[in-house]
Amino acid sequence: MNSMKTIRLYSILALAATMISSCTDDSLNMLTVVNEDGSCTREFSVRMDSAGLVGKENTRYSNIIEDAEWIKTWAIMGEEERHTYPMTANQYDSIQAILNDKDECRNVRDTVVVYATRTFADAEEMSKASNEVFGETGITSEIELDRSFKWFYTDYTFTETFRKIPDLELVPMTDYLTEDEISYECTGYPNLVNGLDCNDAKKLLDDLENRSSKWTDANTFKDVFDVIYNNYDRIENAPVTKEEFRELEDSLWENMRNRDFTFEAETCYSEFFGTDAYSSIFNDEELPFKTRKIMNLASISIPYRLVMPGSITDSGNSFSEDNTAIFKVSGTYLIHSDYTISVTSRKTNIWACVITGIILFLAIGSFIIKRRK
Repeated sequence: MNSMKTIRLYSILALAATMISSCTDDSLNMLTVVNEDGSCTREFSVRMDSAGLVGKENTRYSNIIEDAEWIKTWAIMGEEERHTYPMTANQYDSIQAILNDKDECRNVRDTVVVYATRTFADAEEMSKASNEVFGETGITSEIELDRSFKWFYTDYTFTETFRKIPDLELVPMTDYLTEDEISYECTGYPNLVNGLDCNDAKKLLDDLENRSSKWTDANTFKDVFDVIYNNYDRIENAPVTKEEFRELEDSLWENMRNRDFTFEAETCYSEFFGTDAYSSIFNDEELPFKTRKIMNLASISIPYRLVMPGSITDSGNSFSEDNTAIFKVSGTYLIHSDYTISVTSRKTNIWACVITGIILFLAIGSFIIKRRK
């Protein structure tokens, strides 16, 4: 393998740790609108570079860009007017020129949003199409919409469950964090800093970050150890046999657990064994390191807005703003658990009130007429 093209594993692992600790926003946003008739509209919005804005090239979400059933438009952030996607080279250059004239240190990607919008007959159809959008990330969701008609009003309950990505949590997160802490770090709920002053909040967040890093190191160590063990026959001049290597697992971890293993994985192995024999494993991009998948998931943090018919009566584990439920879908959280969004709303049936009023009016009028006779 050409060493100039090789991305060393420990660099990938270090990047993964940084992403996990910060819950990086990948600039994708998602809006779901539940309509009164049970149909649903889903809209993805994303920022792209010039290749995506002008040439329709977007590696992560290319499937949604290429799918003709999604209506694509673009708009300048903060403006309602939308334009046909992709933009022309002249449009791109014009926007950049305006930014340059304003002496703003921004490019077109910072100011333009691409929208992909589609309306579905029901929740099941929307679920299938959304899973196709997230296909390469491994994220899948199941969506249900329950409508309960009660004459004067109709109750709607929308539930979307994003499924856990299997087999990535090699070391339980709960060995280092509570369930509430895991949820707070990646979704913002429950709000563990509510009521704390700045100093106490900082101490809590620093402690959470420290323990999160320890889990990342432990999970990465297990991943690296298993890959080396399962590919031991590839190692030339191994310092110990495969069986001896397995017996050394606990000793290895005790030696490395107090170091930043995710950042220093290869160095840790070289120093422990006094040889660079294991470097061939770290440099092999074809080996199935689960941490690479974790890195991709850690880069996904999607703000999710849900608009329901009528007024929201139960917003579940969301923040509410202007009758809109606001969530965050974190790829890191899906390493550990399913993530469920559930919101209930109530829509008053005006027509039912009118009909009931007319019936009452006619009944009262009929009663009065009969009395007069």
